[in-house]
Amino acid sequence: MVLSSERAALGEGIIATDAGIGWVDIPAATLWWRPRGGTPLAHVLDARPSVILEVRDDGILVGDEEGVAVVDPDGRVTRLATFAERGADERANDGVLLGDGTILLGTMSTVDPGAHPGRLHRLAAGASDLEPVGPPLGIPNAFIPLDDGTVLVADSHVPALWRVDPADGTASPHPVDARLRPGAAPDGGCRTGDAALLALWDGWGIAVLDLPAGRVATIHDLPVPRPTNCAVDPVTGRLVVTTASEGLDAAQLADAPLSGHVLSIAWPPPGS
Repeated sequence: MVLSSERAALGEGIIATDAGIGWVDIPAATLWWRPRGGTPLAHVLDARPSVILEVRDDGILVGDEEGVAVVDPDGRVTRLATFAERGADERANDGVLLGDGTILLGTMSTVDPGAHPGRLHRLAAGASDLEPVGPPLGIPNAFIPLDDGTVLVADSHVPALWRVDPADGTASPHPVDARLRPGAAPDGGCRTGDAALLALWDGWGIAVLDLPAGRVATIHDLPVPRPTNCAVDPVTGRLVVTTASEGLDAAQLADAPLSGHVLSIAWPPPGS
């Protein structure tokens, strides 16, 4: 099932709540919101959003290239926090709002993540500055809270998986090898039960990590090469997945015409 009529260049940052489903198209600086039973809304913003952190009574909390902001139902933006430090070629990427109100937000270079790796930035509850923490990471992604209080962060550039302490950004290697499919890199992800799901950029699938066992349980195929993020819909139980069309040529798009759309798939897939 396809949820989006518009093809995104780089769909990302998806969230699913009882009220609806939201996602962003980063290059288009567009925030999409699909309310239950309603007409999808699109807000083009001045600062490119990269992740939806929460749906609140006063609007949608996003991480964007300036920091953290709330976008109200009419598209008006209230700035809550800005980066204390950010390179000229950096933009926000993935992030997470934790249960204690702490926000971890990653940045990445738009020019050369290898020469200019990204960073993790921490926003304490009630603060207005996102402070850099921890070691540099090429392209920080996923940001999946784990039971021990750490956060699973994928570096899509290396690739690698890390356990990050949200208090100070200290990172230790996760036991699962991030090279999950040849040529693929872990991108965004989500949590369901004892499993972490990782979208595989250039991998045509979703990897399922068995967290207690510390291993890859399986990889489910998708009809697109570049899935970017996921969320479990609490109303339908289906997995909603953002995807990218960016960087694909005409022949590749012909082979994978759903690239750039938001997909809704039965989860777990039948027969799994």
